[in-house]
Amino acid sequence: MVPRPPIGTRIVGEDGNVYTNVPDTSNIGNVEYLDDKSLDYAEIIGIIRESDVHGTYNEVTGETIVEETNDDDDIIKEEASQLLQLKLKERLRRLEIERIAQENLSLRNKLFVYPPVVEPGQDIEVFLNRSVSTLCNEPNVFIKGAFNDWRWKFFTIVLNKTHLLNGDWWSCQLHVPREAYKVDFVFYNGQNVYDNNDRRDFSIPVDGGMDVFGFEDFLLEEKRRELERLAKEQAEKEEQEKEKRKMEAEKAAIEEDRSLARVEVERKREVLRQLTKNAVKSIDNVWYIEPSEFEGKDLVRLYYNRTSGPLAQTQEVWIHGGHNNWMDKLSIVERLVKTGSKHGDWWHADGMLIYLFY
Repeated sequence: MVPRPPIGTRIVGEDGNVYTNVPDTSNIGNVEYLDDKSLDYAEIIGIIRESDVHGTYNEVTGETIVEETNDDDDIIKEEASQLLQLKLKERLRRLEIERIAQENLSLRNKLFVYPPVVEPGQDIEVFLNRSVSTLCNEPNVFIKGAFNDWRWKFFTIVLNKTHLLNGDWWSCQLHVPREAYKVDFVFYNGQNVYDNNDRRDFSIPVDGGMDVFGFEDFLLEEKRRELERLAKEQAEKEEQEKEKRKMEAEKAAIEEDRSLARVEVERKREVLRQLTKNAVKSIDNVWYIEPSEFEGKDLVRLYYNRTSGPLAQTQEVWIHGGHNNWMDKLSIVERLVKTGSKHGDWWHADGMLIYLFY
């Protein structure tokens, strides 16, 4: 149990509204709404509830206030606190923008930025009072610019009429890169009507980042990196072209080999066709083959009449031969044996393998 808060204490209710405690006339304390415009600084207030002995929750009473300590209530308190901080932060931002706008309006300045101090790596909002600009009658307003005396990262962004300010204020969001020391820009209608600050262009300094000399060093480093990247890409391109030429040469060589092989095969076929045309399968009473009709890889028996030639008196008869006009040189070596089933002096060789190439 904690004592009742003093009169005037601000409390965030369960409905998200902000209340203040006032003198009560009954056992239930009365509360009244606070105008959020009166909150000109952030104040963190937790959600406070009363817990009875049965663990149920009641509204804030005029007698006692009990702070719930369970995990769910802690989460609710944290979320409510964060939400309140965001609302107060946005409220303060809006009030600050209104103040800056009023100051610039009184000085007849047509533009300002928020935050007023621009830093590198920051998102800023650019405001233009169209009513005092050469674009006062234009329905469309753009900002066109770059950074560091128009030397870095060009941009074009559309402006919209802002809901934060009264009057004819237009605005847009702009990201300031970490390399920036100045923002340079003009406004125009997207065609040919410009507000370029009487041909001087607009510019905003960027604090806390690079200076002109630092940016020059940065550009030199960027140039060096760019040259290295281009050199690497060129080397990779040349290597790819070299590999491509190698593959094309290999492909051409293979194709040439195939072409020569086809020519050679055709030549050999033509030779074999002529040999086959002129070849004989027997000489009457000298030699013959059985079967008389055969194909490539068939086994045949060759018969030879020993008395038909100079081997009539020899005790052994051998055959030496080759295939396809002796293409494979000596490929047949076989001893002939006496044939007993035929009349005369016939000898034969078994198992001769026939090679025919067409």
